[in-house]
Amino acid sequence: ELEFRHMYVLEGTAAGLYMGNATTSATVEDVGFKSSEWLKSDAFFENIGTTAFSKDIHGVNNGYPILAEQADYTAVDAALAKVPEADALALYTEESVSALQTVVDGVVRYMSQSEQATVDGYVTAIENAIDALTYKSADYSGVEAAIAKIPEDLSIYTTASVSEVQDARDAVVYDKNITEQATVD
Repeated sequence: ELEFRHMYVLEGTAAGLYMGNATTSATVEDVGFKSSEWLKSDAFFENIGTTAFSKDIHGVNNGYPILAEQADYTAVDAALAKVPEADALALYTEESVSALQTVVDGVVRYMSQSEQATVDGYVTAIENAIDALTYKSADYSGVEAAIAKIPEDLSIYTTASVSEVQDARDAVVYDKNITEQATVD
């Protein structure tokens, strides 16, 4: 059995309230059939209160009430637009990409204005996760292969050439990231 209580219904839509067929019964209690004008009026808001619903000031629901104003996600959307594309994310460590993805996946849409602080927190979390993206280390395998080719016995070479090879080996900086791969190579 279906129950309908404490609700307002547009006049002339009684057929819409009929729920079912001969095998379904419905209980209808405290249902007020109201005109279109009344459902769009200030009197309606006095009856239902304005915390759950708000007036359709933008005309998205033909003037009928809509659920309370939603939080503003403009800044969230702007922050999400700054998230690098998938191909660019390949440059970053799995840990930092995973942390960013967790933050992005944690965004809950359609929160009310009363939860705006939470929505604003998403912006900070997204921006912090983007800032925390860490590039992968550069690949030093080519450098290591070149160093491995340096003979152990350098006595057959001139002092100048030995010094040049040792200086080159000692000049290798091992803290380069993947964006500096050309320098490493």
